[in-house]
Amino acid sequence: FQALPRIIGKKVKYSEISREDRSGDLKASLDLLIKARILLPAYHSDSNGVPLAAEKRDSVYKLYFLDVGLLSYLSGIDWTTIVNTEERVLINEGALAEQFIAQHLAYHDQGLEPPELFYWLRESKSQNAEVDFVLSKSQEVIPVEVKAGHGSTLKSLHQFISQKKSVRGLRFNLDKPLEQKVACAVPTQGDSHHKKFSLISLPLYLVEEWRRIL
Repeated sequence: FQALPRIIGKKVKYSEISREDRSGDLKASLDLLIKARILLPAYHSDSNGVPLAAEKRDSVYKLYFLDVGLLSYLSGIDWTTIVNTEERVLINEGALAEQFIAQHLAYHDQGLEPPELFYWLRESKSQNAEVDFVLSKSQEVIPVEVKAGHGSTLKSLHQFISQKKSVRGLRFNLDKPLEQKVACAVPTQGDSHHKKFSLISLPLYLVEEWRRIL
């Protein structure tokens, strides 16, 4: 619980939770919290098609808490602090936005199905890329980026779109709902791969409507 606020939305590395406890003991403790649904894991999936779970890697995952309000409290943020704070000054606002989206995506079936979250991570010596979440609708694989403010660069989403040949991407931020055609050029070995796709931007509060809108 003490480590949770600083590792939200990050790939889990046991050394960042504790350098004094064994990795096996830490994993066992995390597994119990996940089974109790206090923690929500998002597992890396290669995301080449559906179902996403078919390409899940159990050893590569990041964690979220069961509720954004409780996470704020654990982070030392109370309601008085929030209402008296000017917009965009919280240093963990990105993590809180990601937490908000995660809990709503995990329970999109109103709790009738076990929570399930996936994301995409590519680690290389030259350049890493990470898409916050990956969703599926029918046979379509949809990359998702979450931003706490307005606008944003989407380099990792472009990498995913290019590599997985997706035709649509989804972004949650503070902008008004918008669908736009995007052309991107993704660097490859000695060249660039040009790709066009549809980017749907939704305000954070519309997360529960993503299936209907898409």
